[in-house]
Amino acid sequence: MIENNINQRKTLDNLARIGFITRGIVYGTIGVLAARLAIGFGGTNTDSSGAIKILSNQPFGKFLLILLCVGFAGYSLWRFVQAFNQSKMNDKKSRFEVIKYSFMGIVNLSLSYGALNLFLNKKSNSSSTQSMTANLMSQPFGLWLVGLVGLGFIGTGFYQFYKAYKEKFKDDLMLEQMDQKELNITTKVAKAGLSSRGVVFAIIGFFFIQAAITSDPSKSKGLGQALNVLINQPYGSFLLIVVAIGLMAYSAFSFINARYNKISVY
Repeated sequence: MIENNINQRKTLDNLARIGFITRGIVYGTIGVLAARLAIGFGGTNTDSSGAIKILSNQPFGKFLLILLCVGFAGYSLWRFVQAFNQSKMNDKKSRFEVIKYSFMGIVNLSLSYGALNLFLNKKSNSSSTQSMTANLMSQPFGLWLVGLVGLGFIGTGFYQFYKAYKEKFKDDLMLEQMDQKELNITTKVAKAGLSSRGVVFAIIGFFFIQAAITSDPSKSKGLGQALNVLINQPYGSFLLIVVAIGLMAYSAFSFINARYNKISVY
């Protein structure tokens, strides 16, 4: 029994680490494409699903799709296990953690499903941000739900800034296994990556709230469209290249997590 639990924990640990690798690959792709667009060297602004499609068309695309499918599914499983374990605890913080981990599990499971569909040459059933917003608006209290999604994105964005400023990301890492140089590099890339995510999430949240206020689902925007907003501002290319570098830093931080994350089940 004990041996089975150890083996299950080791399997979950390995799957979660593959998940961090796949997240790093996707964010790196998004960052590189955005940077190329900012400097006028081709490129495009896209989200995670778009990045997966682009990766599928590269050499060894089928292998990458298998890796992404397994990685996102493994990461999703880890988050669902955390949500389940947190649900056993009866306090406000645990209830928040259940919601957070469940949401992360659902998002990554949908990405795994999208990669699987591409591998099987099936059309994806994923919808655009606008169509998903429209579907949400059609539900009872739909406008309030869309507004809550927007507040959730903004809250998550500010939490990324807080996590970077207070260096809370260190709580999840096996710091004792790092030397001082590795710790310094990790701190720099984590702060840059989390801050860039914070900017993008705040922009996405703002547009979801705007969609709710105007009852117009076309106002909502996903990651790729949020990056387009940046490049259309004064000094847009500069803003985009800064955020793109940050997203690439977040990619590097994901790879660091693949090695040093504690992979807690709580």
